[in-house]
Amino acid sequence: MINYVNSPPPESLYINGTEYPINTDYRVWLEVSCILEDLDSTDENENIIKTFEHIVELVFGTTQIPENMNDVLNAVIEFQGGYPTEPSDTEGLDESTNTDNERVISFKHDINYIIVAIRNQSGIDLSYKRKEPFHWWEFLLEFNSLEDRHFISRLISIRSYDGDDKDRLRLKEKYKLPVKLTAEEKKVNEMFYAT
Repeated sequence: MINYVNSPPPESLYINGTEYPINTDYRVWLEVSCILEDLDSTDENENIIKTFEHIVELVFGTTQIPENMNDVLNAVIEFQGGYPTEPSDTEGLDESTNTDNERVISFKHDINYIIVAIRNQSGIDLSYKRKEPFHWWEFLLEFNSLEDRHFISRLISIRSYDGDDKDRLRLKEKYKLPVKLTAEEKKVNEMFYAT
């Protein structure tokens, strides 16, 4: 199995048997993650194509790649996950959503807390001061191994709560992530609130 002990993180993606060099820096993949987080399959086709082209430009450094859009997106999403894990290794550990499918972490909204926690735990400064690249998969390893003492870990715990304690439910409401609206919901909001 590929892991951090025996395999360096990849610098390219294989799509339909062809190797494509990619930008592996965490800043690029944070942006890709935010774009994918906001991606709405109900959006107009033209917007989806623009979003796809933006992802391709970020990842591959070009606006076009001679591959099927779905194949490229699947490769990007797979890479975005970092080092592969065995299902038994992650059972119960996936905290990106809780049991109600509410998001409990968002790179878009929580990045400052994540960057500070990584700096405080590992001494790796990933703030605006950093000029050299840092591989996305290494960033994910740092993030996924954050200890409970960090504020971001506490936020994840608060957002994951699914019990009946009123104080904890109030905290959960206070710190919940913004609701994601579909393209249709955004249009309705614009119609009613733009006047």
